[in-house]
Amino acid sequence: LLYAGNGTLYESTGLYGRSSVRRVALQTGKVEAQHNMPSSLFGEGLTLLDERLYQVTWKETFGFIYVKHNLSQLSKFNHQMTDGWGLATDGKIFFGSDGTSTLYQMDPQTMKVIKKHIIRYGGVEVIYLNELEYVNGEVWANVWQTDCIARISPADGTLIGWILLSSLREGLIADGEEDIDVLNS
Repeated sequence: LLYAGNGTLYESTGLYGRSSVRRVALQTGKVEAQHNMPSSLFGEGLTLLDERLYQVTWKETFGFIYVKHNLSQLSKFNHQMTDGWGLATDGKIFFGSDGTSTLYQMDPQTMKVIKKHIIRYGGVEVIYLNELEYVNGEVWANVWQTDCIARISPADGTLIGWILLSSLREGLIADGEEDIDVLNS
């Protein structure tokens, strides 16, 4: 989920046979535009750079570039992550995750890895880094199947702190939601 200003959200939805990139009105939740992916692909992380949306796919080592205003697919790119889970940008480089403890830094022009950091907390690797966001000079990564978001320094991969969201899950369960396994669902 990506907020692009002007009351507009962009969303990459997952699952085989149901993956898409969508533009959604923040106030109403109405889908204003949608690009459906082939049923053989599982859509994952999405980020915006220079009026283009970049999306990675889960098990493939490639992703897609879309025109922001109409979601038409411009091109396909290859990347060097094991899987595609999360994608974010600081406006200069991409940050990627593949479900492991690795935070990748990639060149947006070539998608080649510039740098990798293994994220640790108390000396233990933090696995299942999932969707990423770049927030105020930090990379935020939700950790799959937990109620936690890791706050990471992009400079050296230091885990700065945690955002704990157990009350969010409790509220969703109270509202009748089931099978909640990720914070980005």
